[in-house]
Amino acid sequence: MAASLAVRLPFERAAAVIESVTARQDLVSIQLYGYPWVIGESWPMITPCFRVTATDDTGAQYEGSLSRGSASVATLEGNGTFWLWPPVDPQARQLRVTVSTLWEAAWALLGIPGR
Repeated sequence: MAASLAVRLPFERAAAVIESVTARQDLVSIQLYGYPWVIGESWPMITPCFRVTATDDTGAQYEGSLSRGSASVATLEGNGTFWLWPPVDPQARQLRVTVSTLWEAAWALLGIPGR
């Protein structure tokens, strides 16, 4: 199940929007839009523009792993899908999703679709 959200996070130096949350049994993904989103293989671009972590309502913590993403070199805007690891406990109903850059972080409390 998926839930479209468009939750804008309050950043001063960047822009980030959680676009959706998708849950397939215990696998949960977060779709994120961000600016600036820079993709490259040399310093300093090897550092991810955005990091996604989460804590569920049972207290378990998760790390978001970017599985796919795209970015525009011209506008520095991009989006990506972050899968949470380890798998999310089926008892969990909510996630506190934190999105961070090298300079700042913000979070949103989200329901897990279908739970």
